[in-house]
Amino acid sequence: MTKPTESSGFDFEIAKNDIRYSWDSKKVEQLMVALDDGYKPKSTPFYEGNFYLRKGNIVFDYTKEEIKEIKKCATDIVYFANTYCTVMTDQGLQTIELRDYQEDMLRQFQRERFNVCVASRQVGKCSLSSTKLLLYRDGKAIETTIGRLYMESLKQQRNLTFIEKLKYSLWKLYEYTVKHIILFLIQFLERIENRDIDLDQDDITKKILSSIKVTDIKVETDSGFQPISHIHITQPYQVWDLVLDNGMYLECADNHIIFNNQMDEVFVKDLEVGQYIQTSEGLVKVKSLKNRNISVSMFDVTVDSKDHRYYTNGILSHNTICSSIFIAWYVLFNFDKNALILSNKGATTREIIDKGKTILEHLPFFLKPGIVKYDVFNSKFDNGCRIIGQSTTKKAAIGFTIHLLFMDEFAHIPHNFVNTFYENVYPTVSASAQSKVIITSTPNGFNKFYDIYSAAEKGLSEYTPFRVDWWDVPGRDEKWMEAEIANLGTEEAFHRQYGNQFIASSSLLLSPASLKKIGDWQEDFIFKDVIEMEDIDTPYDGLVWAADFDIESIEEENNYWLFSIDLAEGNGGDHSVINMFKIETMPLEYFKLVTSPGSFIDFFCLKQVARFRSNEHTIEDFAKILYTLAFDMFYGENVKMIIEWNMFGSELVKRLQTVFPQRNNFDEEVVVKFKHRVDARAKRFGLKVKKDNKPIFCQNFKKYVAQNRIIISEKETVREAGTFGKMPNGVYAGQLGNDDLIMTCINSTEFLTTVDFSEFAEEIYEIIPEDIQHQIEKMLEQDSKGGHLNYDIYDIV
Repeated sequence: MTKPTESSGFDFEIAKNDIRYSWDSKKVEQLMVALDDGYKPKSTPFYEGNFYLRKGNIVFDYTKEEIKEIKKCATDIVYFANTYCTVMTDQGLQTIELRDYQEDMLRQFQRERFNVCVASRQVGKCSLSSTKLLLYRDGKAIETTIGRLYMESLKQQRNLTFIEKLKYSLWKLYEYTVKHIILFLIQFLERIENRDIDLDQDDITKKILSSIKVTDIKVETDSGFQPISHIHITQPYQVWDLVLDNGMYLECADNHIIFNNQMDEVFVKDLEVGQYIQTSEGLVKVKSLKNRNISVSMFDVTVDSKDHRYYTNGILSHNTICSSIFIAWYVLFNFDKNALILSNKGATTREIIDKGKTILEHLPFFLKPGIVKYDVFNSKFDNGCRIIGQSTTKKAAIGFTIHLLFMDEFAHIPHNFVNTFYENVYPTVSASAQSKVIITSTPNGFNKFYDIYSAAEKGLSEYTPFRVDWWDVPGRDEKWMEAEIANLGTEEAFHRQYGNQFIASSSLLLSPASLKKIGDWQEDFIFKDVIEMEDIDTPYDGLVWAADFDIESIEEENNYWLFSIDLAEGNGGDHSVINMFKIETMPLEYFKLVTSPGSFIDFFCLKQVARFRSNEHTIEDFAKILYTLAFDMFYGENVKMIIEWNMFGSELVKRLQTVFPQRNNFDEEVVVKFKHRVDARAKRFGLKVKKDNKPIFCQNFKKYVAQNRIIISEKETVREAGTFGKMPNGVYAGQLGNDDLIMTCINSTEFLTTVDFSEFAEEIYEIIPEDIQHQIEKMLEQDSKGGHLNYDIYDIV
C-alpha cells in the first residue's frame, strides 16, 4: 500500500517505538489523516493501536492555548464537563448538558472532602412475560420471550414449584389464546403465591422479588448485541398495552421506560397517542395506550453495556445510568492518586467506570491521559493515577491506598455486613489528608446510609450533605406531578415513590405541589457584617439574610416583623433558632389563588427574610443576640415574638428582661400570647406545643403554605421542610432529626389568627399602593356576590 503524499506534513520516518519522538496535536491530526489514507506507521501515540486512547509516557509538546485550557479545566470541573464531556446516544456522541443541580453537585464534590448525596428514586423497566427479546447464544440469534428466558434459567438452578409450573404453562398459552382470562388466572395464582410477602407497587425498594444470574447470553440493543448479567422477576404491577402504527406492541408496567424522538426517557403511562418513540425500525408513532387494570409480575434484565438500553418487542428500553464526570476529572488533573469505585453490584461498578472511560476516550488528544493499563476494573495512567472497581464486600478496599473513594447506592449494601464494610474501608481514605469520599444513594430505610446522611445534616460529622429532589429534574413540573399523583392514586404514594423518604411508611407533611413551590423559592441566605452585633462580644455567624433583602429597611416605622423562636440548651445538640419574617401583602400573582377571603387580612403573608441558628449558644448568649436584633437593629415597636414555651421559654424571657441592664428596653408585650390549654380562659406568654395540638399546627401550616400565606426560601429551612412529616409512631418530626427551623415556621403561622397580626395588617393596608388596595377590594366584592372565587374546604369544615 502506498504511503500518503508528503504534503500531509507528517514525519513518516518515525522509528518503531521511538520514545524520543515529540508529538503535538497537529502531528496527531496529520497522522489520523494518513491512517485514513491507508498509511501504516512504525509507531503511533495510541495505546495498543486504539485511536481513542493515548499511549502512556510519550513526549508531547503543548501549545500555550492548550496549557491555558488544561489549567481552566483543572480548576473548574463544571467548565470541563460542559465543554469536553460526552455521552453515547442513539444519535452518536453528544456533549453533556448539565442540569443546575448537577453543576452544584460537581462543584461541591470538587470543593468538599467528604460528601454524602441522597437522590430521589427512579423507576426502571418491567415487561410482561410474553415480551419478545432477540438473543445471541451459542453463536446464533434466537427470538424468545422474557418470561421463557426467566423460567428456563430458573429450571437450570432448581426445580419449579407447582404454582410456578402452572404460571409457566399459562404464560405459554397466553401467547396464543384468550389473553384477558389468562392474565386473570395468573393474577389469582400470584395472590396465593405472594400471600406472605409485603407488596407495594408504590415502593420501588420492593420491586424485585427474585434475580437469576445468567452467562453467555446477549440481547439486541441499539449498539449491537450486549451481554445480560441478570434477569429479574418483579412484584405484580398493572399491565399497560402500548401499540404503534407499524404493528409493534408492548405489554409492560406503567413505569416502563422507553425513549422519545429526542432520546429522552419517558414512562409508558406518560406517552400520548401520536407521539414518536425509538424502535429497531426507527421512530414510530404511538397508535394506542391502555391500562388493563390487572396486576401480574413483570420481568426485567440487567444489560452490561454503557447505556443499558435494549429492545423489547423492537421498542428501545433503558436502565437508569450513573455518569461519573468527577472520577474522570479527578484522575485527569491529579498525580499519583488512586480512585476506588464501589457499588452494591459489580455491574453497577462497571457502569460507573465505563461511563468515565467514555468521557476520557473522547477528549481532545491534548487532554487525554496517557494509558499504562486499561482493564475492565483496573486502569492506570502515566500521571500515576489509577481507577479501581470492586463490588462491596466485607474486605473491599483492604490493602489499597485510596485517595478518592466513590461508593454508589450505599443504602442498598446488605445490612448484615455494611457496618463491617464501612469500618474496613473508611480508614483507607481518612489516613490521607488529601483524600476524598463521595457516597451516593437512594433512600432505603433507617440504616448506615441514613446515619451518615443524618449526621451530615445536623453538622455532626465532616460530611457535607447534598440532596436531589424530584423537582430538580427538568420536565418534572406541576403538570407531571399531578399526572403522577393521579396514576399512583394518592399524594402519599407519590411521596413514597419520588420523595427522598428513608422509610416508606412515613408521610410527608407538605404536598408535592407545595414542596415543588418552596423548592423553586429556595435560595442561599448570606452572612452580613452587622455593627450592632460586634459590640456584644458574642459570635453571630449563624445569622444569615436573604440575598436581596435591604437590611436598612428593618429600622423603618412602616415595616412590621415576626420573630419565631425555638430554644435548646446550647450544648452541641438541638439548635436554638430565631426565624424572622416580614408581614406584607402576598405577591400579586398569588391573589387569584386566595380562596374565599374573609377580609383584606387574608391577602397578607409572612415572608422569611433572615434566620439565626446555633447549637452552641447558651441561653444568656442567645438572649443577647435576640435582644440586639429586636431592639437595637429592628424598629422594636413593630416586632412581635412567638416563643415556643418549652422548658427554656420562661428562662429566655427572664434573660431578655435583665440583659444589658444599663439600656434594657424589653417590653414583655412583644411576646405573643396563646392559650396553653384548650379549656383555658386566659392567654399566656408563648406557644405551648404539645402532643394534642402539634398535628393541628402542622395541618394549619400545610394549608397556609398551599395558600401562599407563608413564604419560606432559606435553603436549610426548605431542606427540613422536605423531610418533615408524620412518622410511623404518629408523631410529626423530621426524618433526619433536625426540624428546628421548620418548627419555627409551623409555629409562626399560628400568628396569622391573632389580633396582633390583624393590627399589623391594618397598619400596612393604610399605606400600600392604591392599585393593590383596589385589587383586594375588587376580589372581596366578587366573593361577597358569589363571584369566581373558590371555597376553601378548611373554612367549610
